[in-house]
Amino acid sequence: MDNVRLGGEDESSSGADISALREGLFGNYRPNPVTASASSQGAAPDGPGQASVDLARRFEGELSQDVKGQLPHFQAAGGNTNNCADFVSSLLQATGRGVEQTPRVNELREQLLEKGWSAIPPEEARPGDVWMTESDTYGSRHTELVSQADGEGGFHTIGSNNISEGQQQIFEREKTGGVIYGYREPPVPTPNPHR
Repeated sequence: MDNVRLGGEDESSSGADISALREGLFGNYRPNPVTASASSQGAAPDGPGQASVDLARRFEGELSQDVKGQLPHFQAAGGNTNNCADFVSSLLQATGRGVEQTPRVNELREQLLEKGWSAIPPEEARPGDVWMTESDTYGSRHTELVSQADGEGGFHTIGSNNISEGQQQIFEREKTGGVIYGYREPPVPTPNPHR
């Protein structure tokens, strides 16, 4: 048995398990060439959405459970996996976006809707919007943060994603499909001078 150090804990594992883990960690990790300065057309690069993205990028490449203690509010409630909603909601809470930390994707979606976020088309996506899988009988099952959008429907996300069975890592990738939720300030009505 070899000793492997993961997430600050020593765990015993066979050589075959180590090879499988190494393959999962490095074979499935495909970092996105998006730079930290990338932002969406029409979105202020220093806005609250971009602040959420910038914070998320600080953890890129880390195993999700290792983010606990580094990201405020993040609990790693899923252990080594199932940390997607915990990560996204913690980012939103830490950057003052009006959302409380939750480990459940459906609870995150309910919070967003209650706080005035709404489903938007991909063409309107901005950094800091929230991407989720389509709802089905079981509800939404995965979520990530929109990290870049081109204004034409193309976008990237960053989140806690599976890299092998039972392990998640924070990384950024190109995305299609799903539902994007965004919060847009309501327009300020202009006074009618002829009243």
